[in-house]
Amino acid sequence: LIRKATETDIPDLARLYSKYAQSFRIAPVITEERIRSLSTSIHGISMDRFIVATVGGVIRAVTAVWDEHHYRHYQVQRVNSQIEWANRIVRLLGMVHPMPKPIDLNAPLRQSALVMYAHDGDRKALATLFRHANNEMSGGDCTLLSLYTRDNDPIIPYLSGMTGVSVMSEMYLYASDASLYASMGTNEATDWLDMGLIV
Repeated sequence: LIRKATETDIPDLARLYSKYAQSFRIAPVITEERIRSLSTSIHGISMDRFIVATVGGVIRAVTAVWDEHHYRHYQVQRVNSQIEWANRIVRLLGMVHPMPKPIDLNAPLRQSALVMYAHDGDRKALATLFRHANNEMSGGDCTLLSLYTRDNDPIIPYLSGMTGVSVMSEMYLYASDASLYASMGTNEATDWLDMGLIV
């Protein structure tokens, strides 16, 4: 079952985030207080923007669909031939089926971001949430859904069939205590940074 999260889900969400974070070397601490703070202080990420996948009444996965335009937006300055063809297909299919908004030259790119996601080992449940968010956005004002993740994230194979583009970025972490580098180098776990919320 997929549904919107409510205030009463916050303790279960905090437990899910805590369990998810245990598989990472560095992970944000997402407590009940932090969920309440983020959902009331960041424009476009209120509790009604969180969606959960449940099995037998237990939350197995969560993500938030963040409308981030208040903090940043991207201006389309060049539309190449591939985008032109995609726009034509979107406009044609849009006559019979809800489709995303086409990408317009010299206009802001309408997009939302999938942030604060977690799962309890059920990657399929998380991928289903991503697909649900994508389907819900079709026919609306959104053109793209952004997902900030590492290039070897185990969730990626579960997203096959979804049309998208990849933007590769290099991230660097710095520490004032140089001894941390050696200890991190022996730990092969990955780092979990929710870049969508670092504005």
